[in-house]
This record gives sequence, C-alpha cells and structure tokens, in this order.
Amino acid sequence: MGRAEEPQTGAGRQKGSIEQALELGVQHHGAGRLSEAEKIYQRILQAVPNQPMALHLLGVISHQTGKRDAAVELMKKALSVAPDYAEAHGNLGNALQAQGRLAEAVASYRRALAIDPDYVEAHYNLGQALQAQGALDQAIAAYRKVLVHDPNHAAAQCNLGFALRKQGKLDEAVAAYRRALEANPDYALAHNRLGIALKDQGNLDEATAAYRNALSIDPGFVAALSNLGYVLSEQGKLDAAIARFREALAIKPDFAVAHCNLGSALRKQGKLDAALAHFQESLATAPQYARAHKGIGMTHHYQGRLAEAKEAYQAGIAIDPVPGMADVGLRRVLADLEEKPLPTCALPDDQRDYEVAHPGLRVWNRPVETGLLETLYGLAVIDPEAETNSGLEKDKYSAGIREGNVRFSENFRLFDVDDPVIRTLCDGIVASVTALLDADVFIVDSFFNIYHAGSRVNRHNHVQDIDKVLGFAAQKYSMVYYVDAGDKTAAEPGILTLHDPDFAVNPVDGDILLFPSASDHSTTYSGETDRIIVGVNFYAI
Repeated sequence: MGRAEEPQTGAGRQKGSIEQALELGVQHHGAGRLSEAEKIYQRILQAVPNQPMALHLLGVISHQTGKRDAAVELMKKALSVAPDYAEAHGNLGNALQAQGRLAEAVASYRRALAIDPDYVEAHYNLGQALQAQGALDQAIAAYRKVLVHDPNHAAAQCNLGFALRKQGKLDEAVAAYRRALEANPDYALAHNRLGIALKDQGNLDEATAAYRNALSIDPGFVAALSNLGYVLSEQGKLDAAIARFREALAIKPDFAVAHCNLGSALRKQGKLDAALAHFQESLATAPQYARAHKGIGMTHHYQGRLAEAKEAYQAGIAIDPVPGMADVGLRRVLADLEEKPLPTCALPDDQRDYEVAHPGLRVWNRPVETGLLETLYGLAVIDPEAETNSGLEKDKYSAGIREGNVRFSENFRLFDVDDPVIRTLCDGIVASVTALLDADVFIVDSFFNIYHAGSRVNRHNHVQDIDKVLGFAAQKYSMVYYVDAGDKTAAEPGILTLHDPDFAVNPVDGDILLFPSASDHSTTYSGETDRIIVGVNFYAI
C-alpha cells in the first residue's frame, strides 16, 4: 500500500478524531481487511469530503479491487486538494499503468519523484512503465536508481536483468538475475528469467538447472515448465521435453506458448498431424502469435503442402518480420512454386578461377577491424574436451569435429555479443554477402576459433537434416574470415582444404572465403603463433 503519512495542506492538520480514524483505516488496509478500511475512509469523507488521504487510500482500494476508473478519479481528486502528495501521484501512476495508459503513468511517476526523489517504489514502477513502452535505457536508469537506495531490491534486480536481456546484454542480464537471487533465493521468477538468459547464451545445461530451481520453488510455474521443455528439446531430449509441455498444459490448457513448443517437438519426432493440431490450438488462444503461424508453415512444408505453407509463413512473417527459419522456408516454397527463384551468388570477373576450382567459392579481403583481436581474446572460450560435455554437441552438426590444441567460442552466437567492434564486423559482413547474393540473409551461427600448434578441424560441412529434407541447402552458405592467418612458415600453415572437388586456399590476414555450406572442408595448423578465424553460417532469404 505504501506510505501512510498524511500530507500537509493549507487547511492544516485534521481533527484528532479524523487522524485516529485514518490510523485505524490504515491498520485494516495494511492487514488486508479492505472492506473494513473502505468503510472507515468513506465515513471520513462523509465528514470531510475533500480529505486527501482518505480520497487517496479509497482510490488505492479501488485499484486493488479492479475498479480502475474509480481509482483514477479518486486519486486525481486527492491531488486536486493536495498537489504535492507524492504517494498519490505514485499510486495514480499504478492505476493508469494498469489501464494501459503508459505515457500518463510515466508522467505521474515523474511528478511523484519531483516531489520526493527518494521515493523508491516510484522509481521501480517508473522503470516498469518505461519498459512496457520499450524505453529500455530509461527503464534501466530507473531500476539502477532503485538499487542505489536498496541494493537488495530483488524485483528491481530481476527487471533490470529483463531489460538488459532485451538489449542483448546477456552477461549483464545474467549478473543482475544472480544478484536478485542472492537477495531472494526463493524468487522463482528470477530463476526462470535466469534460465532464459542462459539459454540465449547457449548455456543449455545451466539453463536447465535454473528452470528446475524455479520449479522446485513453484511446481506449478507453467512458463518454467515450458521453458525447461524447450531446452530439453534443443538438446534432443524430445520425450522429456514433450512430458514437460504436457505438464504445463495440464495446469493451463490454453497456454499458447506450451502448445507451440509441443508442436515443434512433435514435428521433430515426425508426428506432423499432431504437431499441426497443437500449433492450431496455440492460435486459437493467441491468433497473433507469430511463432505458431510459422510453425504451421514449417509443418505444412514438411507435408509437401506448399500453398498452405506459403500462406502460414507469410502470416507469421507479417506479424514478426525478424528474419528466421520461416523466411528461409518461404523463399524455398516460392522457388518450388516457381514464383521467385532462389538467390544466386554473383560471379565477378576476379572470382571466375575460384568458381572453376570449387563451384560457389568466393574469396575477397577486408581490413581487420582495429581492436578485433583484443576483443576476441577477451571472450570466453572452451576446448574440445569441454565441448563434449556441453550443449553444443547436442544441437550442432559441426560440433565435436575440432580437435587438439584449439580453443573456440563457448556458443554459436558471437554476433550477439554487445560490443561495438563485433557489431561493426557483423554489419560489414552482412553488407558484403547481401550485395554478393542480392538478397537478405539470416545468420544461424557465428563463432570464432583460436588455433594453436597441434590444432585440426576434421572434414565436415554445415548441412543439417532440415536442409536436406526441405531443400534449404541450396540457399545456405558458410564463410570464414581470417582475423590472423598465423604462422605462414609452419609445416601445416592452416590451409583450408575444400573437398569434392578438392581445392586448397592458403589465406592471409583479412581474407574472407565464402562457399556453399554443403562443401566439406578441413584444416590443420602447426604454427608457433595463434591463428584466429571467425566463422559464419547463414541462409540467403
């Protein structure tokens, strides 16, 4: 309910009987006896119709009981009498936010804070309203002000983590969630959100542990059940994943996300009709749920129902235009329906020899970004032994083929790192390949390898089952960027060998090699200095 001090007004203090009645009303209110408190506030207002504290607290009860319009009216009336009543401004913001009137809510919180800059809950609620508006930088600033006053404010830490994750600052988000859990180890929501951030980082085992922690606190937490199922599905544990989704749906039968996730898992098992039914159940609850539309499109695509796949893909992309596998599928379907050809790689004159040597190979050079080497060395890495026990091996066909004295990024999301040098690299690479292909691209993997002497990458390619079944391989490309080509005098200088037809490339610093993902390739390195590459796999859409 907040603070209960009565503001000073031009009328001075109320009579002792009013003060006593207010004190009794506040006691009932704080104890949750809303009906008794409401009656007392109403009696006060019969005696003193413009008593601001009674108006405000009656407005709070109206807000608590779902009477939003009455709450706003009562709080505004209190403020007309006592315009410097900070708590009334704050609670008016709460009522307005509940009505979805976010701009007005933000203004109310700011007025409260202009009166009382140390009003912690107004800072917190301001952060929530700004977050709902998508003003993440301002929301983060508001949460940080809460934490200046109260570093153990677990909800502010949790919401700070949420906003940071939305900005792609995953390391900072994880740290914020962990601070929330230090303040409140039984905070199920923070465990769940920590799991989401860890999943985004590719730390699937840690994500699983976080979801299980949430469920140990709240076994009926349906979002955590669904999120746990999602990670299990990503790890290939489909039966366990499906069981978690069904648990969630037993608790909440209209949970659209769980229906969608269950549909995806069933599709992976080849149970296409059952998958389709759950995607449709998802849309019955949430007609604008883009993932469900896209899931229907992919399922129809597997069934060979191209017209239906096209319609569903387009519906999902119209709602959520962020590039993804639905865009890959749509471009393939349009090609198969002879409505739009697949993108093809341009063949400049200086690339013709490469095309003859290995069809689809393109080679060019770009200056290595200043600070890129230092940035890569500063990122977390794992070795082949650690990879064997990680989630990477379970969901990437190319994982497990790096051997020896090589170190590499702990996940396949290098371009998600919130760093200006990485962002510049990503933007430059995307610009180059979109120009070459005359098409947009969807990046599925981005990573780096650091080769020391005794490193090797065995023969492999980056085509997965879905690429083979649905024909996506024809629009999938792999790229290697040589940040530091290493020791060129070594017996094994890290020559990249492309197979069938065989062709060897001995790159220099800044070289970029682009080739079809279906091309097998391998390399071995024995140099005395480090050799560093950035790898990217993407689809032309």
